[in-house]
Amino acid sequence: MKNAFFLLWMGIVACKGPLTWKQAKSDCPQTGICQLEIEEKSKLVWKQDGTCAFYPSVVKGNQIVVRYSFTQDRSRETKDAFHSEKIYLEFPSETTRLVLQDQALEKAGVFFGRFCYCKNSSGWVPIEKGRLSVTQKTQKSYRVQLEFVLEGMSQKLRYLDEVVLVEGAKTNE
Repeated sequence: MKNAFFLLWMGIVACKGPLTWKQAKSDCPQTGICQLEIEEKSKLVWKQDGTCAFYPSVVKGNQIVVRYSFTQDRSRETKDAFHSEKIYLEFPSETTRLVLQDQALEKAGVFFGRFCYCKNSSGWVPIEKGRLSVTQKTQKSYRVQLEFVLEGMSQKLRYLDEVVLVEGAKTNE
């Protein structure tokens, strides 16, 4: 049974577009691990589960999807001590320069997710106050910078500044 599950999982992963990840450096609290993942030839779709909660799904498309996550180290003494935060955003693969601010962040699908045992402050919210800059550095790399503030929800992640590598990036030259 374990082998069948592994083969099914490998088949799902193999069918997706190229995925690149690395240990991220931006604004990572010392109490956990941050990770940066990039999916090419993808797009971000928001789905709704049976409890009316929204969640992101990455599907085949023509965008580059960036996923930045923080997972706090768990306390062995407390079972409910989990805490994670995620940022999702996307931009067209032909982007050479993109700058969005505040309400315009919606164009890049910039969302923040907080998951913990925190009353009334877990789940996904759009980032509506901040600044996103995406600059193509080389034919296969982009610099992604995001600074943001959430109103009404505490956050450990506040900025992202990473150079992401992609295989199929194109330049308009």
